[in-house]
Amino acid sequence: MSDELVLFGKNMDDYNAKEIIDKILNEFMKKSGRYGYGILLGKQPNGYYVVCVNIDVNNDCKDKVKNKLQEILIKHHIIYHIETTITGGYHIFVILDRVTETLKKTKEIVSSKKCIKYENGKQLPGKIELLGADKRCLISVYNGIINDEEPFFVYPLIVNQAEDFEKAIIEFKNTFTIEQ
Repeated sequence: MSDELVLFGKNMDDYNAKEIIDKILNEFMKKSGRYGYGILLGKQPNGYYVVCVNIDVNNDCKDKVKNKLQEILIKHHIIYHIETTITGGYHIFVILDRVTETLKKTKEIVSSKKCIKYENGKQLPGKIELLGADKRCLISVYNGIINDEEPFFVYPLIVNQAEDFEKAIIEFKNTFTIEQ
């Protein structure tokens, strides 16, 4: 199985919605009401990167994680956008000028047996992971679908320095404990 992400017959590295807008709209109209929207994380056509901290936790630990991470992001002057996911977790979107080698290697930020998630009726360890730094991936955007809030991409882009974001993620990894 290939690790490449393909949509409408195009590899995501070559994806250009303007070139295939007719295919996209045709597919949407054939199955109206079945689609939401999302974003392609990773390197964007303008050279910036969109990454997402996915807080995939379903118990009350998720708010401790979110609050501590927000505190650290603010301390490091990181501009971000947060949304609640359909499962009750959180997506924290950040725009970066580039990604560092450390960020590319950071997939799982925290995993804990105290922070749990439920998947197919099973209780599993919750995860806090960084998406879009190592490779491009699609992710659903829930604001505007499950609530009346505007999705983050309607706001002007504010680009953060990758080194500052890296410091924030490292600080979070090194200081966050479930007991907080």
